[in-house]
Amino acid sequence: MAEPASRFERVIICLAALVCLLFMGTLNDLSLASLRAPQLNAPRLPDDVTREASLTLRVTEADGSPASGVLVRVFAIVADRAYLANSQTTAGDGSLSLPDLPAGETWVIAERAGSARTTTRLVLDDKSREVTLKLADAEAFEVVVVDPLQRPIRGVRVTLYGGDPLPHRTTTDQRGLAHFESLGPAPYAVEIAASGFDAKLLPRVGLGDSPLFVKLERLGGLEVTVVDSGGQAVSEATVLVTGSALWPARSSTTDSEGRVNIAGLPRGFYDLRAEKGEQVSDAEDGVLLERGEHKAVKLTLVAGTRVTVTVTDGDDEDAVGIADADVALVEGGISSFPRYGRTDARGVVELGPVIGADATVSARADGYVARSAVPLEEDQTEVRVSLMKGGVLVGQVVDERDYPIDGAQLEVIGVGVDGMPVMESSRVAAFRDDHFAFALPGATPLIPAGELGVMPIVPDIPRGPGALTVTRSERTDSPWVSARNGEFELTPVTPGRLRLVARHPGYVEAISDPFDLVSGGRGEVKLVMRRGGILEGRVVEHNGTPVAGARIEVASVFGSLERVSYSADDGTFAFAALPSSIVLMVSRPERPENIVERLTIDIVADERRQIEVVLPEPRDPVTIRVTDDRGYPIEQVEIHASSLELKTALRKTLFSDDAGEAELLDARGLSLRVVVSRRRRAPGVFEFERAPAEIDLTMWPALNAVGTVETRWGPVADAELTLVTPTGARHARSDERGHFRFEDLAPVPSRMLVVAKGHVPHEADVVIEGDGRRDVDLGAVELVKGGVVVGVVVDERGDPIAGVRVASGRVPTYLPLGKLPIGVASTNREGRFRLEDLPEGRTIIQAYKVGFERAEADAEIRAGREARDIRLELIDDPETDATTAGLQASLAVTLGERVVKGKRIVIFEHVPFGGEAQRAGMLAGDRFLTFGGVPIRSLEQARRRLNGPISQDMVIGLWRDPNLRWRVRVRREKLRR
Repeated sequence: MAEPASRFERVIICLAALVCLLFMGTLNDLSLASLRAPQLNAPRLPDDVTREASLTLRVTEADGSPASGVLVRVFAIVADRAYLANSQTTAGDGSLSLPDLPAGETWVIAERAGSARTTTRLVLDDKSREVTLKLADAEAFEVVVVDPLQRPIRGVRVTLYGGDPLPHRTTTDQRGLAHFESLGPAPYAVEIAASGFDAKLLPRVGLGDSPLFVKLERLGGLEVTVVDSGGQAVSEATVLVTGSALWPARSSTTDSEGRVNIAGLPRGFYDLRAEKGEQVSDAEDGVLLERGEHKAVKLTLVAGTRVTVTVTDGDDEDAVGIADADVALVEGGISSFPRYGRTDARGVVELGPVIGADATVSARADGYVARSAVPLEEDQTEVRVSLMKGGVLVGQVVDERDYPIDGAQLEVIGVGVDGMPVMESSRVAAFRDDHFAFALPGATPLIPAGELGVMPIVPDIPRGPGALTVTRSERTDSPWVSARNGEFELTPVTPGRLRLVARHPGYVEAISDPFDLVSGGRGEVKLVMRRGGILEGRVVEHNGTPVAGARIEVASVFGSLERVSYSADDGTFAFAALPSSIVLMVSRPERPENIVERLTIDIVADERRQIEVVLPEPRDPVTIRVTDDRGYPIEQVEIHASSLELKTALRKTLFSDDAGEAELLDARGLSLRVVVSRRRRAPGVFEFERAPAEIDLTMWPALNAVGTVETRWGPVADAELTLVTPTGARHARSDERGHFRFEDLAPVPSRMLVVAKGHVPHEADVVIEGDGRRDVDLGAVELVKGGVVVGVVVDERGDPIAGVRVASGRVPTYLPLGKLPIGVASTNREGRFRLEDLPEGRTIIQAYKVGFERAEADAEIRAGREARDIRLELIDDPETDATTAGLQASLAVTLGERVVKGKRIVIFEHVPFGGEAQRAGMLAGDRFLTFGGVPIRSLEQARRRLNGPISQDMVIGLWRDPNLRWRVRVRREKLRR
């Protein structure tokens, strides 16, 4: 059996594909057209596109003389796609007249043999523009690719990226040589990919590296054996495999000896499962395969169970089943091998086999709102999932003159009737439907490869008649885009308190006033879009040199707009239809994840603003050296470094080498926070006001903490324990004797939460201290039995309200997306709730939902009993707008104010587990001191600072009793309100 990976690694494996799906499915203004330069084979501009712009172009040689014979292509970005708008060759005077071009964002590309390809980016309007492009001498670069025995490899795909946004591609010849010409100035990035070998990416090479010799390593493999519970080999069993470098899941079949060899795998973590008939194995999660390694894995089949899922139209007892509903069964809350099915005419589908009861079911159907993560109880083999009919939204999108706008992309945001955020668009739905249609037939079979067994290599898709086509969903609805007359009809739309958002490349995004939509109802909205301003600029280094390929992101200060572009080889960039106030963030091409310049810019509608962004001089690197308490270097230390300066968004994870060293680029002189961790070493947190050239850090032996969870009647098994420390949370679970153990701790104050079903959660501050020679004894944690409160929440008319959050005491205002925290429940569609594990005594039960005033009721709690008939009535609060949650991100914390010595301070009243604040080490009761170095003086100022684009990090200053003051860089997140 393979060594199990850590929980974090397993989650990463399962989430890798999901994150990709969610990212691709939720792209808004981060369109592929803005993220990538146009391809040279882009389609021609459609005839029906309005052409009111013109461009006069002059191309010169490097010495300024006219350049003849230069092929110039103009690409227009229309409705998030790149089209070839014109193509001409310069005459003897080097000039071109390009009429009849569409207004908007435009790429101009000039190339000629013997010269470097030249590009620029600008925004055209109804006025004529004049642009000059200067050619430069071409550079050449060579790459030689060999195998582990230094033999040349023919046919290797080599891609070279330079300052020119368009990549250069070729394949190696019989000598393993790839030759590139017509290149601009270095540096370059080189990507190498060959069948049967591990791909490589060399992010920064120069002309002096040519010819660049690259050795590719052979790929590894998994040798899987499937046996039954008695240890006998099982033939004809299906083996499923997926992983960090192989998605979606692939399948193969065992031979007569129960074996299958899965070859051609790069380094990474892999999940495996086997099944045959009604037998199934546990998923082997997180199998680490090193580069070129072949690892043996054994999977044991046991009897599985099947789950019968019935999907119904509503909650009524006699509700009819919904045919052709898509159903997914996921084990363990998240799984690499979900089960998919589609209901029959009765609304029933059987899924499996599965092992264990820790699973959830999700379902969706045409015309209904999808429902996710319905939990299965222990030993439950039948489950009913009721769906709610969606609404229909109709209307029109027009400009300021009331003329219809064609091609506006529409999205619905707000809060659903269940209190969950609504962020819906046809692209999300279409991507989800297509993914389901692809996954429904099961995992794609691996391809036979002779003695190698099977390989997860997908052959080239054939072209022409009879070509292989990708299965598409037949149920994908019409795109949520306005028609020629500006009209639209959106369905199904999740009922709730909503807003409509319209986006178009020629206009500033428009957001409607909030409106209510009921299940099966119909709403009507008219949106007016206004033309925004134009921003054109150039990115240069501190010495005036243009920066090609710089990553430029703009984000609206007050809305949800986020766009990304890259500077052309002359450093130019352009954005059209921008709102009145934006944040511009620039990163160098070699490190796009590090923002080096951040500007807030005001834009005037219908006007063009031009700026020059001067990047600061690159900082020298910082060498981080980690040693133990005796001065010996420590290898493989995980080092997290983050900038504590709001303007510089450096965030990097490094690992120390054999000498205990790691190099942090572009960091000298920055204000830094460094967190180090390693197995069997105490983690450490270090802050540096100005990072020096060398940082020496010492890691001490780790402390381990033990204790017992018990009640008056004996030990408590399976209790979940969380220890929140300044370096992150640690998790443990009590065994059958109630014992628990935390490892790899530092001597710091921490907070421990203990949760066990049927018992009141226990939270207490603990101090971890000791000499490391023996475990720190945290003593016994005594839990007491809890009581239950059952009730209903209604509105002023007495109608039940779904999605109301209920808790003992104050209900948190802001929560991260996902599971509700301990001690908080949500009402169902009948308005009913159930709060468990409450302490004995008189308590206040509070109900809260955005758009309503809070309501409270008294309850007498007794251990082991239910307090019934608790009724809470919510009253509309017209001053609260629930729909703004989809516009910007924030931090999922509840803030409060206190007066200390006559001075008003802001504190974190509630920090939910699982949110970015908790992951950053914040605790309830911490004081909110500063944001980006600016003192926080009021509750309103604090919340205003926390709200903003999700792409922007925050630097927050904190203070904790008795005298702990620190700063931390934390990410914004989408909220549940």
